[in-house]
Amino acid sequence: FDWGLTQGFDRLLEMDADFSHDPSIAPQLLAALDDADVAVGSRYMAGGGTEGWSATREFISRGGNWYARAVLGIPYADLTGGFNAWRRSTLETIHYKTLRCRGYAFQVELKYRGRSRHGAQRNGCRRFSYGAGRLKGGMVVRNELARR
Repeated sequence: FDWGLTQGFDRLLEMDADFSHDPSIAPQLLAALDDADVAVGSRYMAGGGTEGWSATREFISRGGNWYARAVLGIPYADLTGGFNAWRRSTLETIHYKTLRCRGYAFQVELKYRGRSRHGAQRNGCRRFSYGAGRLKGGMVVRNELARR
């Protein structure tokens, strides 16, 4: 985010660097910022999905999203996903440099802060192809401990 903000961009796109996201969807996410502060590319709504995941990996991902929604009271379909678009004003307001979570949980914290500060988020569907990015062993425990 630092580089994009320093360059003066008003809209920034965030995506995993392992080619697990289809870059052709980027314009849709950026356009969604016309009436939202954050646009969330969701695997878990009509038209979205995952490819190449085991049933266990899908269960862990859906479970993590369910848990985060239940605990934080955020109704968005994909809190842990890394394909999102952000307005500059939102990033500047939520103090993203002070995130406490590491691993995939930083995505949840970012969206929680965006929701609590602004409230205007949009879900959009996307497909996710299994790439090099994987949930590392211990991440769930480490992020749970960071909350305390």
